[in-house]
Amino acid sequence: MLYRRLLLVTSIWLVMKPSVAYAHGLAVYVSTPVTPPKGWLWLPVLFMIASIVWDWFVLRGRVRWYNLIWREVLGLVVFFALFYAIGVFTAIMTTAPLPGLGPPHRAMYGLSLLGGGTVFLFFNAIGLLLFIRMKKLICWTLKLDLRERRALLHASKMSYILALLPYVVANAMAHGWAGGYVNRGCGRQLGMLGDALIGYAQANGDKLPEAKTFSEMFVAVMPYLDPAKMEEGIEICPIEDVFNRKPRTYIWNARFSGAALSAYAGQPLDEPILRCPAVHDVGDTPALYPQDLLRISEKGNQPLDYFRLLYRESCSEISPEKSANNPPIEQGKAEKNP
Repeated sequence: MLYRRLLLVTSIWLVMKPSVAYAHGLAVYVSTPVTPPKGWLWLPVLFMIASIVWDWFVLRGRVRWYNLIWREVLGLVVFFALFYAIGVFTAIMTTAPLPGLGPPHRAMYGLSLLGGGTVFLFFNAIGLLLFIRMKKLICWTLKLDLRERRALLHASKMSYILALLPYVVANAMAHGWAGGYVNRGCGRQLGMLGDALIGYAQANGDKLPEAKTFSEMFVAVMPYLDPAKMEEGIEICPIEDVFNRKPRTYIWNARFSGAALSAYAGQPLDEPILRCPAVHDVGDTPALYPQDLLRISEKGNQPLDYFRLLYRESCSEISPEKSANNPPIEQGKAEKNP
């Protein structure tokens, strides 16, 4: 008995392990027929209707329809509540929780199959077992014979599995929101790009790179990136990597192409040099202004304060009027990843 329990715990750990790393920076909720991503609320409704209609079709002529309907509705309510409670407990049991179930949030279209697929299978296996158990109770209350029970349970399995196909096809197997650690990662990357821009300006007569796109700017500043801090994918916000199928790079403001950095000394914050295209759930949308570069270059070789980039508006560094002049980037307007 003991070795069976150890085997069960080990199996669960192996299944959950690929997504544990995400839990510290992301709140990951598994997509199920009970917990869909934001914009997918039609799926649970369709799942409930299909489950009832399918069972009625299987048992038509053998059971009075009203006897079946009220049992189905009650069983689905109990199933939804129990399954959701189990998943929510997993998601809130620690300060750095494992993936679990939760309310609808943005679909994580960019989550890898290894990171999202394993927990998707794990939680939906639990959901399927609970769903079948609920159907068995309905069979017992209706006093169905063996052939009728098998037909109903087979139909129930098919309805649950078919409800998962849209998630798999769309790669929407998980949803959630980005926490503070992921947000800081974006600010840290912008800070490293800012340090590289300072290095470029110091080596090129106070001039910023002449570039029309982020790709051109990035090629120009690459020699000035610190190799010790260089990270793969620094040109893309980590939030973009998780929530978008085609992650976009940071947005370069072509207005600053070839501009003299010192010309912005003492000027109010107006337009950013670089801006993140992602939707951030915590803090302000990170952006890099020329004044940030001037502040650091005056202090010498110090890293850019990425905390300032994340919470600039909440610290009242930008006036409401200036903030209104820089609305959030609309989807599709940013330059795509080359």
